[in-house]
Formats: sequence, structure tokens, C-alpha cells
Amino acid sequence: MAPPTLYQLGIDPYIRAFETFKAIFQKAKEHAGAEADSFVTTRLYADMYPLTYQIWVVYAMAASVCLEKLLLEIERPEVGDHKDLKTMDDLIACADKGLKLMRKIKPGDLEGVEDKIIEFSPRPPMDIVVTDAMGFALGWTTPNLYFHLTTAYALLRMKGVPLGKMDFWMPMLEPFVHSRHKYAKEEKEVKEVKK
Repeated sequence: MAPPTLYQLGIDPYIRAFETFKAIFQKAKEHAGAEADSFVTTRLYADMYPLTYQIWVVYAMAASVCLEKLLLEIERPEVGDHKDLKTMDDLIACADKGLKLMRKIKPGDLEGVEDKIIEFSPRPPMDIVVTDAMGFALGWTTPNLYFHLTTAYALLRMKGVPLGKMDFWMPMLEPFVHSRHKYAKEEKEVKEVKK
């Protein structure tokens, strides 16, 4: 098996994260109806960012960090501000924008970029960090997107949205599923009942 590519490690996770964001926001909307719009300002703690920030910052990272640092020839889209997101539909639309943006990038677009040296500040005015593109994807952008996706999940659970691990996992797992079959334990139990 070939080693993972920069595309698989640095772009695919964004696509799956945006799919997960969209699915959990949709579930929140279906569960709470119009009340779901009040969730967008929810925070885990007073000094933490609200739900709006969680999707917006991942979109901003996709738009500026990934494209600016890895693919300089792609024009950086306008990212706006998380305060512009007011409703659950706005959050879903932001996830859709992120999906469209990241799906424009093809695996071949990142060939030969793995060793590119990247300088960035994790959080200005922190020191400038120097790494390569692979280290940038594995050590900075991907952990960041999972942090914010997990925070969004926790915020919605706190508001009573009936989310489970499968809501988080399945968009991540789905691209890798080769086939499906019944769980073996269930089949065994059915046979035992028929005896």
C-alpha cells in the first residue's frame, strides 16, 4: 500500500469535516425547528467562541490557510466573519461553501508540494513556526479542524440535539467503506432463536 498523500491527509479531512458539520447542523434543525437558530450563539464557557465560530474558522482555514499556504495560484475567497452567521441555515450554507471550495482541489494539484517549506504563526503574535507542507497538514490544520468539529458536536449535544458517535464517524468512514453486511452477532442470535 502506498503511503498517504498530502491530498489524503490535508484536503480529504476538510471534505469529511464539512460533510459532518452539515449533517449535525441539519439534525439540529430537524430536532429543534425554529429554536435551532438560538443555538448559533451557544458557548461551552464564557471565554470560548460560539457555535458560529466553529464552522466559520474551519471554512476560513480551508479558504486561507490551506489554499494560501499550499496552493498559491488559487484565489483566496472572501471569508467574512463568524458574526455574519445568524441561523442554522447560515451554518449549513457555510458547510456547503467549504465543501465546494475543497472539492475544487484535485489530488494532482498537490503533487510535489509535500516538501514545500511553510512559515506561519499558529496564533499571532506567537513565534513563526517553520515546517513542511506534510507537517503543516498533520500537525496544524487537521488537528485544528477536528478540535472545532468536536466543539460544535459538544455544543449541539449540550442543547439536547440527539447526536451520537455515528453522526460524527460516518461521514469520516463512508469514503473508505468497501461493502456492508449484517452484524455477525445479530445473525447468530437469530439462528439460536429459530432452534
